[in-house]
Amino acid sequence: MRSFPTSEIFKIESIVDEQCERIEEYSNTSRGGDKHVLQNYDSLRIGLGGAYYDLRLGGNTTIRLNFVSVVP
Repeated sequence: MRSFPTSEIFKIESIVDEQCERIEEYSNTSRGGDKHVLQNYDSLRIGLGGAYYDLRLGGNTTIRLNFVSVVP
């Protein structure tokens, strides 16, 4: 993941599981569209092992990361 703090955009380069295998089942649940680009405080829903998790990224001078299990 790469952060662009001046524009508050986060670009997802890849998501991998515990075996470093690429995960393709994810989406931007805040805005839809390109799943590789999140704006500040958007949520990314990731499917891992039959469960779903939301990753929420927010940043200004400090980057905050929340990763929680969800029921879609």
